[in-house]
Amino acid sequence: MTSQLALMNSMAVALASDSAVTIGGKTYDGVKKIFKLNFHPKIGIMISGVANYIPCNISWERVIRLFDEKNSGVEFNTVTECVDSFKKFVREETVLAPNSENSISLQYDLISFIEGVIEPGQKRRFEEIARDIPGDLYSEFEGLDAHLEKTLATKIEKFLGMISQFIQEQDEDVKFEHKRIAKNHAETINQASEIFCEKYQLPKAHVSKIKIIMSYHLCAAPGLEKNFNWRDYTNVVIAGFGSNQIIPELHDLKVGAIVDENIGSFYDADIHTIRVPEHLKDLGGLESDGNHYSASAFIIPYAQSDEIQNILNGVHPEFEKRYLDMKIHNQLEEQVTKSFISCVENTPGIGPATRKKILTSIEKNSEQFSDVIKEEIGRGKRHWKGQVRRQRFRASTKNMDPMQLAKFAKKIVEIEAEVAYYSNQRTRSVGGDILVASITMEDGLQFVS
Repeated sequence: MTSQLALMNSMAVALASDSAVTIGGKTYDGVKKIFKLNFHPKIGIMISGVANYIPCNISWERVIRLFDEKNSGVEFNTVTECVDSFKKFVREETVLAPNSENSISLQYDLISFIEGVIEPGQKRRFEEIARDIPGDLYSEFEGLDAHLEKTLATKIEKFLGMISQFIQEQDEDVKFEHKRIAKNHAETINQASEIFCEKYQLPKAHVSKIKIIMSYHLCAAPGLEKNFNWRDYTNVVIAGFGSNQIIPELHDLKVGAIVDENIGSFYDADIHTIRVPEHLKDLGGLESDGNHYSASAFIIPYAQSDEIQNILNGVHPEFEKRYLDMKIHNQLEEQVTKSFISCVENTPGIGPATRKKILTSIEKNSEQFSDVIKEEIGRGKRHWKGQVRRQRFRASTKNMDPMQLAKFAKKIVEIEAEVAYYSNQRTRSVGGDILVASITMEDGLQFVS
């Protein structure tokens, strides 16, 4: 895993990254993740996630150097021009053409997706536990083995039924696209389904069912989604100044295996630009229009960023996900309802018939109550994160000079690395030397010690 941060104001961009990479359960330091374009030194590239360009398994450092050499003597008027040129180069360069590595990556992703959906590993974990218990559980509890097999089969059938319904509801254009993509990846899907069933010792009858599920999912999600990803990918940040720009901009892209050749390996970039205020009431808060974001300054964490988000937002993402978004509104609805019912029952003048009507109404509208509470919690969370806590950091970042920006970026990544290490003693997946680069219009990209 990686901890990275990009800071940007009207003066400069600061990129900070740890140098650790985990391979096969072991973590190694000293990996380079920030790169300077020699032919255009005012633009830098930072990578996180998968260290290689997945379709042909070539390291990103080599890809970037090839791009650097190819564009010797070229100047880009804007960062957008550089991003477009980079995507075109990766797509068209002969030595970067996709090969069998693309299929292997998709097989791995499909198998991981199915594992997450039907959890076949539960049977294997039970068998591991059973081996450590004296006696033979399968003999002692007759039918246990069949029950475990049936549970897994039921999950597969349930998910297959849902997918089959989706397929039936497709219009003709979508069906055509799915058939086209499925045909191109027929061998990939066949191998992945066979490997999955072999891995978990599933009957051969399940192979065709798993194949349908995998095929639909692959065809339904040919690109990398912004908020939900079941595939491995690299996050690529391209930031700095074009020749005609006096204010920086930043693009972040996701790059994964190619599912649809019409889409390619790149997810459309999120674009971050410094907004020039048009009126006094514009305090520089974050505004967005699709994938285009503007603000007076940006603080953007990447990769393993939970602790950074906790510092900046004042709400830990785990607490937000597990409690604010899932539990608290239900618990509040339950407790408020109990309290209200108690008040009704102890209020003089409310007879049994009226009390029954009130209680029936509460029960009938419980889902609505829960939704209202959930929305209010969400409203408060968004206000605190976006307009209060995060805005304070954004306001400070707006006025920092390039050196302060670089120091701030380094400090936050250092904190993330230390917290990640001490909260997870099994492996130091974030750490090593922190590499920091400052990009200005005057001096270009310079690494800061």
